[in-house]
Amino acid sequence: MSADSTGDYLIRPAGRVCLGEGLPIFQKSVTDALEQPAARIVLDLADVSYIDSSGLGEILKLFLEGKSKGKTLVLIHVPASVLKILHSTRLDKVFSIQDAL
Repeated sequence: MSADSTGDYLIRPAGRVCLGEGLPIFQKSVTDALEQPAARIVLDLADVSYIDSSGLGEILKLFLEGKSKGKTLVLIHVPASVLKILHSTRLDKVFSIQDAL
């Protein structure tokens, strides 16, 4: 998690983002991102193998709290398994999803 050369704040979770596994680390990343001055938060999901409703809730929190602070959220490199979950929950219509920046 860090600011990149474009001034975006980049979050790169890895593995399973779910209750009892990678969720606490991801929650800390979300909190850190919301405190940054960057106007855009980029969530790179390339290394995420699975995400559950708790992980989706954190992404939604990042989106909503970021929006209230004037930040935008972009999801990149979303694996097919995660994209399927986003599609089934219709969150693919809420989040900005791109192949890359």
